[in-house]
Amino acid sequence: WISSWRGMGTQQLRDCVLAVLLAACLWAPCAGGGVDLELEEQLWRAMPQVSAEQYEVLRQMAGHSSHPPPEHGRRLLNTTTPAPTPPPTQLPAQFDFVEWLPPDLSAISSYRGRKYTVVLYHIPPFVTIADWAATTDKSDPGNIKGTRTVSGGELSGLTVDFLTDLEARLQVQFEYVYPCKTADFGGGACKVPTKAEALDMIRDAQSSSQFIGGGGGFCADLKCFAAGAVKIDVPTLGGFFMTQPYMEKGFALVVREGPAEPGLFSWADPFAPELWIIIVCELVACAIGFMWVEGYGTNGALWDMSNPAGQFLDSLYWAITLVLGAADKAPTTHAGRTLVSAQLVFGVLLIALYTGNLASFLSNIPTTSSVTRVQDLFDENSRYFSRDHTVCYTKNQASIKAWLDQQEASKFVTMMERDDFEDCVTAVYRGDATATLFDEPVAIFFMKDHYNTGRCGSGGYCTAGKVGGPAASTFQDKESCECPPDDVLLDGACANYYDTEWTMIDGSLTTVGEVFNPFGYGFAFPKNITSTDYLGFSQAIQWIKDQGSLVSLEAKYIPDVDSLTCSSSAGGGKVVLGF
Repeated sequence: WISSWRGMGTQQLRDCVLAVLLAACLWAPCAGGGVDLELEEQLWRAMPQVSAEQYEVLRQMAGHSSHPPPEHGRRLLNTTTPAPTPPPTQLPAQFDFVEWLPPDLSAISSYRGRKYTVVLYHIPPFVTIADWAATTDKSDPGNIKGTRTVSGGELSGLTVDFLTDLEARLQVQFEYVYPCKTADFGGGACKVPTKAEALDMIRDAQSSSQFIGGGGGFCADLKCFAAGAVKIDVPTLGGFFMTQPYMEKGFALVVREGPAEPGLFSWADPFAPELWIIIVCELVACAIGFMWVEGYGTNGALWDMSNPAGQFLDSLYWAITLVLGAADKAPTTHAGRTLVSAQLVFGVLLIALYTGNLASFLSNIPTTSSVTRVQDLFDENSRYFSRDHTVCYTKNQASIKAWLDQQEASKFVTMMERDDFEDCVTAVYRGDATATLFDEPVAIFFMKDHYNTGRCGSGGYCTAGKVGGPAASTFQDKESCECPPDDVLLDGACANYYDTEWTMIDGSLTTVGEVFNPFGYGFAFPKNITSTDYLGFSQAIQWIKDQGSLVSLEAKYIPDVDSLTCSSSAGGGKVVLGF
């Protein structure tokens, strides 16, 4: 192994050195010493990917017997050693961790009873932290005292529910905290905890010292990890050990769609363009058929062959009038009668389909959006491409900015930076930005909030000209915005003390195109050579996924975009027939 060190990566070289140390540990009896079982176990924990066959080679090189000592054993997946049936709350016997365990322990006995500190951050629908600002009378900044619990409802979300299931499966105990900088709380309130802060809190003692509850004593035993919506990407892998993903998603493009402007050929919209082409081709074919079976002087109603163009136009007129049910010519041949009957049936079906589609078409307002997929923003050959498009992104999401830089987005569109994703969603809804992108579950969550508060359909938003009044976002219609109940005078007039104003918007937020730039969410553990808990957690995550638990969690927290409905207070659009 050492002979090829020049072609190895850092991880491979580290494993190779550990293998040599393990061989030296096994070789100790040959020099008159004894096997240091504790050191041997630690080396195996630090290098769990070495197979049992490689272990036997090392033992034979050291002059040991071909079997491991009875007081130790390496439990592997799909082991043939029978195991007792575990209780329902434990993992099945075939579920095992690739790590050094005494043979008399069950697959999860090395984790049972352990306590882990889970650093969460606020990112609905994955994690929702009640009163994260810690401004109430019984505030607990950072949740260091554990006043916010899952059972009490102060901590909730998809990731929290998944952790609760994981906690029961592994029979461990999770204590939840969130990052709150001491300086921020000293100024009056904690700021919204972010992923970067959660990772800093478990990175090292120096980084965690800036947070309440952090410092040298925090996570000293490495029994801590960060959770929320932590993406498994290159920057995160460079600083932390990541579990395998418990969910795979990607970015979604959020735009505002509004009513389509009627055009000269809007009457043709109930049928697809391809269908209209087929109808025209059928009429032409029918006209040629009439020329063939009713022409040549057979039918006096048709022009003779001395003028083929005139006969074709006359036959085409005959075919069209049959479809419309107003034929003024009669066939004289059996073939002509058959063709007329077929054309009449075709006309009945065509009118019935058009009428049915027209009724469905008029019962729904046709909508359109500036772009239909993410490629429209950067592909100059797209019919929706425009350099006037503006893309909003959040400054605290490095992965989104990195993806936009990779696409060289600044060359094609105007870039708009905002503090958080909610600001970007608001900018898109108000028309200040063309589109924004974020993790699909988070994007749908904020879209759902817009739908629930009337910012959809024939809705709008309320703004206040003066400070000090109720939050303008609480008003969901024009009447309550421009004349709140508290502003109504005794004579029924409205004072409107805070100069609130309603802005009408005819449109709703939606996602367009396919989900792009796929990635996975995992749990981040401190990167330390003696930290291998992420391996056991990865296998537990895979087992829970195999049971289908994640499907129900996604259905609970991530609704389908098509299922979003506008609140009744926003009202609905009217179908108006125009010229």
